[in-house]
Amino acid sequence: MESNENPRPLSVIVGERLRKFRESRGLRQEDVADAARSYGFTWGRSSVAALEAGNRELSLGELLLLPTIVRRLGGWSEPIIPGLTEIMISESKWIPAHQMASHVLALLAPTATPDRQAPERERLEEETLLLGGIDSDAEDSPRNRRRVIQVVSVYEYMYYMLWPERLGTYYTSSPGSFEVNRRVAERITTPDGQRPTNGLVEAFALGLYGRTLGEERDARADERGTYETKRALQSARGHVTRELIDELQAEITRRWEEVEEVISKTNDAIATDAGLAEWDRNYSELADRWAKAAYEADRQLEVTSKRRRFFRSGR
Repeated sequence: MESNENPRPLSVIVGERLRKFRESRGLRQEDVADAARSYGFTWGRSSVAALEAGNRELSLGELLLLPTIVRRLGGWSEPIIPGLTEIMISESKWIPAHQMASHVLALLAPTATPDRQAPERERLEEETLLLGGIDSDAEDSPRNRRRVIQVVSVYEYMYYMLWPERLGTYYTSSPGSFEVNRRVAERITTPDGQRPTNGLVEAFALGLYGRTLGEERDARADERGTYETKRALQSARGHVTRELIDELQAEITRRWEEVEEVISKTNDAIATDAGLAEWDRNYSELADRWAKAAYEADRQLEVTSKRRRFFRSGR
């Protein structure tokens, strides 16, 4: 991507933001190092100083656990990396911070599409895009951006519009099982006679149940007892899946006009290059709001868990 600003290395951005967090909490560099050591990292005060100066690269493990370390130190109302921050990932490539998760999830997606029939190719493309598998050389092209929006972002936006009370769930939920979504989607028909996409099924599952379709299926099956054999468990899950299909079919049919309205507005908004740029700006701001809501949800969950442990211990 080309930029009018100055993308910077991730280490510089993280170090600058970590220092801002630490100073806002009145913490010492040794306090940060101590929190990191509690998670198995060999940090000292000099490690934190080098990081804040942008002179130390974070390992993947350190980067993944940095939000946990920050929460251990009292948390922060700001994201560690704001969504619009431009991150230099090579001498010629940069990405906006809100795409980091997509690039990490791309490691879980196929990197080659077999020569299959058209429906199967479309399904693979949808799954790859949902996991963030974007061709980096074409990443900034309007055509590619529109495809990502139509396959991925529109359903996240739809989820926000149809279930605003669940703001943050999209970020705190683990990625859904594509196999479960696909089996369910194949048994549902939208009012216009089409098969719903995996993205639509996932959005409605999160909206209805507050968790992914696979998580809801497994939770219901577990609530119905223990199973002595794998076959019995599979049978229970199959029965639950049929229940979920009926529920999702009814909800998608009931709210179909709202679904069409969101899709129509999205397609109209990105029809021009100017509209596409405006969508990206607005979506990045929305992504920041999601991330903050997810942080608050995680923080509240942590507080609730601590309270439960406290009362259970009788102290």
